[in-house]
Amino acid sequence: EEFYTAASECLKGCVKGLAGPGRYIRGVFPEEMKEIRVAVDRIGREVNAMTPQIAGARKKRDQIAELRKTEASISGAVADHEKVVADLARVRDEITREEQAIEDLSQALAQAGDAAGSEKIAGLKTAISGLHEELSAADRTLRSDLSVISHLLRKGEKVLQRGDGASAAREIEPVVDALAGSGLPAEEQLMPGLARALPLIRSMIGSGEIVLKNKEERELFSERSDIMARITALYAQRRDAESRLKAAERAYAAIPVIEQAQQAEREREKGEARLASLREKMIAMGERKKILETEIPALMAGMEQDLSALEGKPVTLIGNEGA
Repeated sequence: EEFYTAASECLKGCVKGLAGPGRYIRGVFPEEMKEIRVAVDRIGREVNAMTPQIAGARKKRDQIAELRKTEASISGAVADHEKVVADLARVRDEITREEQAIEDLSQALAQAGDAAGSEKIAGLKTAISGLHEELSAADRTLRSDLSVISHLLRKGEKVLQRGDGASAAREIEPVVDALAGSGLPAEEQLMPGLARALPLIRSMIGSGEIVLKNKEERELFSERSDIMARITALYAQRRDAESRLKAAERAYAAIPVIEQAQQAEREREKGEARLASLREKMIAMGERKKILETEIPALMAGMEQDLSALEGKPVTLIGNEGA
């Protein structure tokens, strides 16, 4: 091909020379120039004869380059397929082991459940349930009273802000903020401010600036009611119920069979999470395997067509005979 390119360039130079300066030289050396023209024509015929062969060689070179690309794609796809098949086998083994481990844990939990049915353990569970109810009741009562107080404090704050009680309103504001959230404020955070705010609210109730409109407000802010003592007692009641509940739960969790059951349950939950992840991986690998099993025969069929075109006869690749 390099010779053909060089010969073509040489021929172009000769043709230009004949068409240019050669016209004048013919007048001086007619015979010599005639011989030169004959030689140039002969070279032109030889170069023209080479052109189809060079074109065919270039076409074959391009075809071979494409075949190499296809072969690289096939090799990569086959390697991917082998890896996916191996990974699928490994994941299936892991799934089998995980399923067996979960089954073993489920049996252990069933046995622990039978053991947990003893009278002593059943009694402790009943006590824990009762303490949950007691804590919930104390919590509801405390929250209900604090809700009533919060409502009247907001009323008092507005009354003071409309009048000349800006400094007094600042006494109420921190308590209003403490009661504004959905959570239960800490006793030590709430009580000092509440002790300063309640006398202001009672004063406004006495002067008629705040009107008690429902049974809960009238009961909580009656003259006989000691709100501070009541709220303190409710916090103490809730704290006591919570403390006894935690102690009962610790005692329950410390029972060997319960401790073993809780450990088994935690392990089973972790195992189920791992199993779900493994199954997702297996599905993804299975989909990838199907794609490769479609892609590889298609690449091989394309390569067979390209090879057949290159060789000028049908070519079948080993391993693709049935495709």
